[in-house]
Amino acid sequence: MKAIYIFAALMALIVSGYAQGKQSAAFKNLKKESATLVIFSPVTDVYGEDKSGKSFDKDMSVRDKEIIASVARDLLDSRYTIEYVELQGVDTVKLNEFRTLADEAKGGISGLKQSFLPEIKTGGSRLGILITYNAHYEIGKQVIGGNSVGGVSTMTITPSARPYSDMRLIAFNLETGEIIHHGKLISRIYTPASPADVESITRKVLKDVYYK
Repeated sequence: MKAIYIFAALMALIVSGYAQGKQSAAFKNLKKESATLVIFSPVTDVYGEDKSGKSFDKDMSVRDKEIIASVARDLLDSRYTIEYVELQGVDTVKLNEFRTLADEAKGGISGLKQSFLPEIKTGGSRLGILITYNAHYEIGKQVIGGNSVGGVSTMTITPSARPYSDMRLIAFNLETGEIIHHGKLISRIYTPASPADVESITRKVLKDVYYK
């Protein structure tokens, strides 16, 4: 009976969404000390998946990236001087490895050095953030089907579908390369097909860096 209650509680969290990211002293202190914030361009993936593999919605991924970037700049502009950096060549394999490591780390991520960003020159800012967003649909249940147009996989989303949405906020000390904060929000109530939903989930994860 106890196992049933635990399962029900976990399902409630997934459906309603939950944020996770205990703030380290290093993160809190750097926020207070920093007048300038580097915002790296978001990393977004919207895709359907079945046994045969993944089918990506490239157009929606690009649109959601632009929404997330716009919300981040507009929201944080009142708290910091913003330096926006368009990333080229993010190592997605190492980024996914970091996500897994952060999810499994019981004692937090203190001391971890980032290895997934390319070499970047900034204006001397010490605090930087990266938002990642993955929206995962189940083909055949939430997605009508996938196909390839011009060599690019595309998919048609069932209008009522609610995917497994996973948004992360990763903060860095740019002087040392250390990851000083990892927050996440996982939910099934948001859809990447709705700009309002993407804006809402972005605002939620940005609370950690907005409040000094």
